[in-house]
Formats: sequence, C-alpha cells, structure tokens
Amino acid sequence: GRAHCNHAILLKAAEPIDDEALRRAVAALWRHHDSLRLRFRIDPDRVTQSAADPQAPPGPDSVDLRGHPDPWGALRADVATRHEGFDLATGPLLAAIVYRLDEGDFLVLLAHHLVTDALSWRFLLDDLATGYRQARAGAAIALPPVGASYLDWARALETYRRSEHLAARKPDWDKID
Repeated sequence: GRAHCNHAILLKAAEPIDDEALRRAVAALWRHHDSLRLRFRIDPDRVTQSAADPQAPPGPDSVDLRGHPDPWGALRADVATRHEGFDLATGPLLAAIVYRLDEGDFLVLLAHHLVTDALSWRFLLDDLATGYRQARAGAAIALPPVGASYLDWARALETYRRSEHLAARKPDWDKID
C-alpha cells in the first residue's frame, strides 16, 4: 500500500539511550527539516500536499523487550505494524522508536519515502546525532544550516511553473504523446 513505502534504519546504541535527549533531538530534526512534516491527501483526481506544525513534533516511543522470550521477533513484528500505520494525510511520516533489549538499546527510525530518500538519510542521521550529543550535554540544540530546504525548492519550482520560459516551451511538450 501507499503508506508502506518506507525506509527503516536500525541503530545499536553504544550506551543506554537518554529518552529526554532523544526527544529533544527528534524535535529539533522535525523543526529543521521541513520535508519531514509533509502530508499528502490523495483524492481521485489530485494529490494535495501540506505541512504539519513544526512545533508539534512526534515523540519517540519506547518499547521495553528486556526479558522477552523472543525480543527480535517482537521487534520485527512491532516495526512491521508501524510500517503499515503511516497515514499519508494525517502523519506523521517519521517515527523514532527505542527498543530496550537485554543486549542493549536500539533505535529504529522509520520514514515514508515521500519525506526522505536514501541520500537524505546521511544528513538526517548526522543532524540527529549532533542534536542528541548537544541535548545530552544539556546544551541548546544548534543544527548546521540546511543546504536547500524542501520549502525553498517547492517555491522555486512554482515560480518556474508560472514562468514565461516554461510557457514558451509548452507547445513542444504538447507534441509528445
């Protein structure tokens, strides 16, 4: 289904995850990268895109599987359920889940392909790690500038769509079946 076209990343934490620091880091990531806040309402004749409030980030969830007879099976089942649970219209299309196992803490990040891609994960993970380190140190989170925001790109695309240059090329495109 449309809601299941997701990326998933599993990270093993070197030490127990600080839930409050992670919450602050995810919130900073949410505010910093506007594409993570996108929503998509799909109607029979069109798709409408909007963005969620940057001040209402999704909180990380925590699942304690310590002592569970099959923690990896339970983790896989929970992640599969969350994959199917994305709602394109209402979001969020990003999830962070801490799984606590006897062998340590693991962080699973899920994001719909509409809000990220394989290349973007590098930037998102770097920013999440930066924010987490700053939050653990008790500092304010200051992420590096975004190279090109999704919002800026969308605005530039809309300006181009309305341009005389594109209008002049329309007859060429109309000739293509």
